[in-house]
Amino acid sequence: RDLAFLFWTIYGAALESSFLHGTLGKRALGIAVVDEEGHAIPVKRAITRNSLKIVSLLPLGLGILWAAFSKEHATWHDRLAKTRVVRRRRGEPSLDLQPGFDDDLDLSWLDPPADPLDVGAWNQYWVEQVRHGVGPPILDMFCDDRELVDLMKRREMKSVLCAGSGISQEPRALAEAGFEAVALDFSPQAIEIAKSFDFTAEGFEYFCDPGSHRPGGRVEFVVGDILDKSVCSGPFDVIIERRTAQTYLDHNLGAVMTALADRLACAGIFLSHCHDGCWRPPAMPRHFTEPWFRENGWTVWSGDPDPSSSGRVAWLLTTTG
Repeated sequence: RDLAFLFWTIYGAALESSFLHGTLGKRALGIAVVDEEGHAIPVKRAITRNSLKIVSLLPLGLGILWAAFSKEHATWHDRLAKTRVVRRRRGEPSLDLQPGFDDDLDLSWLDPPADPLDVGAWNQYWVEQVRHGVGPPILDMFCDDRELVDLMKRREMKSVLCAGSGISQEPRALAEAGFEAVALDFSPQAIEIAKSFDFTAEGFEYFCDPGSHRPGGRVEFVVGDILDKSVCSGPFDVIIERRTAQTYLDHNLGAVMTALADRLACAGIFLSHCHDGCWRPPAMPRHFTEPWFRENGWTVWSGDPDPSSSGRVAWLLTTTG
């Protein structure tokens, strides 16, 4: 229960302080979260607002119902955080929100292509993400490489392949941490967007600690098929796939996993991050590639790494929402 509340707090804060100015549900309803002057709210304000929801919920939800009867139509957590929820009508002038917010109620653009091998569909997918204001800061919201960077330094690892990296800025962060990073994606459009994005010091700290900067790193952007093992053949000390392999669930997932594993060094780390968007408690979140790793005899880390492990290991991360 505590973990569920923590997740929804982080989820709400991340999206309300992003280009979307609200969760996907708020976006579908055409509403946005702003401050009392109608401006976009910063991250700290969004965290405060979502943390205070417990105040509205605990007394039988009275803090939520309060909005229906109060003059300001504000919940208790909005009053305490000095925020308000406003309706955006189609064609209404922006309330000083950042560019990228729109009132498009068709959310089909959020869904990745049904055919993971359709390059044209992937190009259009990434264009639509950016057009709707969903750029790297949002798509990278579940990426935290602090433990990985520390582990790679201790094991004197140097090379990392980010497979199916899309428009993620993770490869650039790892390069600034001193590693030789390769961003490999099927979509030329995704690679172009990833290369042209303005990656700042603040962006680096999203992935790594400020003191993790090291010289000698570099990043290479490659357009190619992860199923073609002649592309970025390796071996790599680390392979990272975030929500990529699971798009192949109905298109020979085993072939994808084998193609990536064949690029990994004999004592390497395969970090596989899956997102179970359909998860609801009390069920356990699903990690879609875990069965493949276990069937093939891999040492598996679920969550925290085990520094005593030797040989090739699979590091499994799962997010939900």
